[in-house]
Amino acid sequence: MEKEKVIERLKQLGYEYVEEKDTNSLEFTISKTEQSILNATNCVVLPNELQYIAIDRACAEFLKLKKAFDQLQEFDMEQFAKTVSMGDVSITLSSEDSPEHKFDTIIEYMLTGNEEDIIRCRKLVW
Repeated sequence: MEKEKVIERLKQLGYEYVEEKDTNSLEFTISKTEQSILNATNCVVLPNELQYIAIDRACAEFLKLKKAFDQLQEFDMEQFAKTVSMGDVSITLSSEDSPEHKFDTIIEYMLTGNEEDIIRCRKLVW
C-alpha cells in the first residue's frame, strides 16, 4: 500500500499530515493494516481489489490512534455529513449526535466495513 495514497485520503478526510510528527505513526498503522488484511486473506501480497479498503482502514487506524493520544485538537469533527454512503452500505447519523460520536461512527465503519470484500479474497490454507 502506498503511503502517498494514505496521506491523500487523510487530506480528503480533513486531516493535515505533518511529516515530522506523523511519519512513525502512519508507517506503523499502514504496516499493521496491511498485515491484518494479509492474515485475514491468507495472501502473501495485498490483492488489488483490497487496496482502497486497506487505505481507508489505515486512515481510520491512524485517526483513532491520534484521538486516543489526544492529538486531534485541530481536526474538525463537525465536517462529517449526516448520511454517508459507500457502495451498498449507507450510514445515517442523527443530527442530535455529537461531532465526536459521528467521528467515532465513521472511523468504526472504515475499520470494519467491507468485511465481505476481504472474505471474498480469502485463500484456503492447507
